[in-house]
Amino acid sequence: AQQAPQLSATELATPKAPPEKKREPQPSPKVRTQALERGMIVAYEEQLGAPDASIGVVDSVFAAINEVWIIPEDAEDTTVRCSTSQVKFLGTWSKTLEIINSIDVPADLEAILGPDQMEQVQDLAKDVPCHLESLPPDAAPDAGPAQLIFGPAPAKDVKLAVEAVV
Repeated sequence: AQQAPQLSATELATPKAPPEKKREPQPSPKVRTQALERGMIVAYEEQLGAPDASIGVVDSVFAAINEVWIIPEDAEDTTVRCSTSQVKFLGTWSKTLEIINSIDVPADLEAILGPDQMEQVQDLAKDVPCHLESLPPDAAPDAGPAQLIFGPAPAKDVKLAVEAVV
């Protein structure tokens, strides 16, 4: 007959860890005004100190006055004004609200990279439209950078495209 394995006193005294439970995503702590971006899904208090939070998508951020405008999830044709202290980012991005983002690049980026590398930039951006807005031909050489424009596309897709290219 087979006998059960013998355990030492240390093994018997050591409590077994409970199996790990799948953690539900938790709202992030309140974010700085500068960290809020159009397209973030947030929980917000319609009145400071209200017991229940509503869910919505950030439409506009006004850092200078510590204000954010939110599109409530149940009313897409209106916005709610809140102080940034009333907002918590839920860690996800809207799949429907389209945004545009840009990064500054050298004015002669297309000449530096060539058409093949510019095509690779679009490949990295996947389904997000991406194009270079260069300076007008008569602009001074030191007029500043051009911009690589991403979008319009859903917020999360634009965010991922910019991260992939940068």
